[in-house]
Amino acid sequence: MELDGLPRLPARSVRVVDSRCELAESPLWMSEAAGLRWVDAVRGELHALRPGGHERWPVAAGVVSAVAAETDGGLVLTVDDQVLRRADGPGVPSTVLARLPGRPPGERFNDAKAGPDGRLWAGTVCPDLPGAGALWSVDPTGELFPHWTGISHGNGIAWSPRGDLLFFVDSGDGTVSRAAFDRDGGVGAPEVIARVPRADGIPDGLAVDARADLWLAVWGAGCLVRLRADGTPTGRVELPDRNVTSCAFAGRGLDLLAVTTAADDADPSRGGSVYLLDVGRRGVAGYLFGAVEKRSGDL
Repeated sequence: MELDGLPRLPARSVRVVDSRCELAESPLWMSEAAGLRWVDAVRGELHALRPGGHERWPVAAGVVSAVAAETDGGLVLTVDDQVLRRADGPGVPSTVLARLPGRPPGERFNDAKAGPDGRLWAGTVCPDLPGAGALWSVDPTGELFPHWTGISHGNGIAWSPRGDLLFFVDSGDGTVSRAAFDRDGGVGAPEVIARVPRADGIPDGLAVDARADLWLAVWGAGCLVRLRADGTPTGRVELPDRNVTSCAFAGRGLDLLAVTTAADDADPSRGGSVYLLDVGRRGVAGYLFGAVEKRSGDL
């Protein structure tokens, strides 16, 4: 997939949150009242954009790579090699739900989302061991299930509107894959549907809209790329920040695309904002950890 030459897609900026994150990731729409959440993975912070404004608070030491919602309004976070549970708010304790087994050494969680089966699905990375990552799922009891292996840098995860396809990004290999998925937690073998040349950028976070198109954040390219479900690129949305990390549909009608970014490698004073864009599409409500088929957006 060559990014140069892709047509520019219309996008209207509705709001820019100058959150000054070092590495904003994992945007999560909760509900109209609760608003939007995201993490600053490097600083160990959770951010909230509610009707009353933008807030942030520390949640853990370590790499806080993703946040998902539970059925009771609580949150699940991936932090280094652990999955933590906590209430949604500042100054509350976290409990450890699960921990990676420690083999291979150095494996940590990266992007993660609750799936149609009520489990948390997460890719992992071993910084010193390319290809030693995996795709894991975690059930509400804390039991870990390994699925795919041979992953270099597990990243964006999303499901088709019907929940029968899983899409997955391996940033290390520069690929987007898909696989059959069923609500009993079964996932088929991955099929690579798109590749981003390293010279163009690094594929990162992922969202799916109601028409089953994918929206892929591309680190280093300052853009989102829209793809069909078969991986065919159809256009790009330009952003002011170079390191675009992830995206998720948000708003009462899921008609805004919330896009997270990271600080610029060359100029750390730039980047790290969150953009709310009207891209002319609506999204699909996310799932809740611990509930088969129950979706977020109306907690």
